[in-house]
This record gives sequence, structure tokens and C-alpha cells, in this order.
Amino acid sequence: MGLHIKGRAVVKTFAHSISKTHPSSFSSRFSARFSSTLTKLALAATVTASLAVLSACSPSASDSSQPTLTTSDQDAQLFSEHKVRGTDLGLTGSKTIILTFDDGPFPGVTENVLQTLADEGVHANWFLQGNHIPGHEHLLQAIVDGGNEVGNHTWDHTGLIGLSKKSWEQVYSEIKKTDDLIAPFVKPGQNFYFRAPGGSWTVNHTGEMNQRYDLSKYIGPIDWDAGGALVKKGGAIFASADWNCWTAKVSVPMCAQGYMKEVERKQGGIVLFHDRDIRTAQMIRILIPAWKKLGYTFITLDQVPGIATHK
Repeated sequence: MGLHIKGRAVVKTFAHSISKTHPSSFSSRFSARFSSTLTKLALAATVTASLAVLSACSPSASDSSQPTLTTSDQDAQLFSEHKVRGTDLGLTGSKTIILTFDDGPFPGVTENVLQTLADEGVHANWFLQGNHIPGHEHLLQAIVDGGNEVGNHTWDHTGLIGLSKKSWEQVYSEIKKTDDLIAPFVKPGQNFYFRAPGGSWTVNHTGEMNQRYDLSKYIGPIDWDAGGALVKKGGAIFASADWNCWTAKVSVPMCAQGYMKEVERKQGGIVLFHDRDIRTAQMIRILIPAWKKLGYTFITLDQVPGIATHK
């Protein structure tokens, strides 16, 4: 039923399904490589320098002083609010990653993110902000033409908990207006996914929106396992969020280290990025090859066995 989670049995069977459904590893599916030109981003120097930095960032004894993070904890509150994370889908611990990009489309950034994904033979999920779509429909077409999936991130990124105190109709409008724009780009047989801005969602939102027949098709809210917070201790970085890195003037290589360390601790999951700053495009060109070297594989939400049970 729409945004309500029902099929938790998939958590226990996903790791086994991976090995049977996708023999040898997901990476074999994405083995094709495309020659690329980096002239638009002038990234070559950044990539060379940053890969050297990342080579030393795998977890080790030197990380023993890192703070304890709880972003992947499966507690009662999480399930009462019906948020879906990689922990619920069996991604964490399986070295499987789903890349997600919020807030797009954003001209000048979206194209470069897409180029990197194409070069690496990787696909991702976009959670689109409705008021960024008019006039940029060609970017949505480019996203889906590249084998990626589009989802709903509301109209203007308003916090839905605060908005619900004013009017449930306004909450509905935030989701519905964006639904009207992305629906033509969701291919037949694909699922509709929703992510609440800032994770702002409660069980009351689930109940209210599932009464709206035109929204009960959505799976979600899709949450994240990595990329939600910048965590630093002294001169070391233990987790990153791209938007937070850029506002705090953290360098691309340093921000990439935080992503690497958090994903390595969790051994996979749903990773949050934002499609609005060229530095994120630069960073994923560093991260994806680095994760591949560590044995990670990449899928989209539609490729999760049993994902439809979360409707």
C-alpha cells in the first residue's frame, strides 16, 4: 500500500538472492567502458591527485578513535516512520551500492554526472525537485535514456513535517505536482519512488498520502545509509555529505575520503549525493573507480529483488 512497508522478509533473503540472481558479480554487467573527454570539467588533475589520497583511506587500526555513528541503526522509530534504507533491502554487508542524486535536474551538473556514470557503466536513481524541471525536461530524458531511474523529491524541498501542521492538502500538492512532471519519464514496468526532503516524514504522512489513490503507487520514503552528515574529528574525516562538504569548504579529495570510510564501515548501502554542484560530479568520478577496486557493485532500486513488496 503505497508508502507503507509490508515485505520485510526480503531483508533476510536479499544476500542469497544476489548470489543466485547475479552470478559472478554485478560489475560484470557494467564492464563496458566508454572513452570520455574531460575537457568540460578539467578533471584529470583532480582525479590523479585524489586517487592517491584515497589509496590510504581504507579503514584500519588508525580509525579506532572514530566516533560511533548510528545512521544505519534499525530501531523502532525508523520503521514506525516507514523509511526504507539499504539495511532494509539487504544492501549493507553485501558490498552493493545504490547511488542516489537529489534536487536535480541542474544544468551543467546533471550532464557531467551522467557522463561519469556512462563512462563507468553504472546506473543510479534520481530524486527530482519539481520546480527545477520546467524548461529542463531534456535532462530528465537524458537521465532515463542513460538507463537511470527517476523519483519524486517534492516540488520545492519544503519540510513536510512542518507543512503538515498547516495543511495536508499542501503536502499532497508538494508531491503531486512533481508526480505530474516525472510520470511521463517513468518507463512501463518501473516503480515510482519517493524521498522526503531531509527525511521529513512520519507515520501520519504515510496514512494521509495513502488515502490519495494517485500517490499510493509510491515506494518509500527512500532514505540513505551514507552521505547524510559530515563527521570530522580533529584533522580526520569519518563521513561526508556533499552539500555539507561544499558549504564547509572541504576539498573534493577530503570529502571523498569521508564517503569511502562510511561505505566501507557499512559494506554497502544507499548513498546520498546532490545534483546541484559541479564538485559532486568531480567527486563521483573519483569514488566509483575506487569502490570498484574494493569489490563493490552498483545497482538501482528497481534491481533490488522484492522491492515491490515495499509498496
